[in-house]
Amino acid sequence: MTATLLPATHYRVTEMTHHVRPSDLDMFGHVNHAKPIDYFELGRFDWLTQNRFPLDERWTPVVARIEVHYRRELFLTQIRVQTVLAELKQYTAEFQQSVFVPGHDAPAVTGSVRVSFISKKTKRPMRLRDVEALACFQEPRETAIA
Repeated sequence: MTATLLPATHYRVTEMTHHVRPSDLDMFGHVNHAKPIDYFELGRFDWLTQNRFPLDERWTPVVARIEVHYRRELFLTQIRVQTVLAELKQYTAEFQQSVFVPGHDAPAVTGSVRVSFISKKTKRPMRLRDVEALACFQEPRETAIA
């Protein structure tokens, strides 16, 4: 029997908060354009943790493509990063991510991130059903991001 991928809707949408650090700011006093990519990475790590994907010696997620849309400036504040698994294919997962600031319903930054899961042993992409099979036997863990 061949295992099939669970639908993307099977996985929970995650949200995490993070404080913009002074070192994230550029000379104009707003968040440097490259920093939201870091925030997206924090959000994906949180998503993997909350959806019981074991980060271990067998595999690692690698960004294959990223697209970022800047909608409003970010300043020194607390942000909320939302991560949604939008699509699963045989070897890639597509995440839709958004960065929100207090007092605004619309996101300040949105992005689409395509991720491959690479075997640490072979250095080749793994089929997502194999990564899922590893994840299905893990207990939920608290995220280590503060």
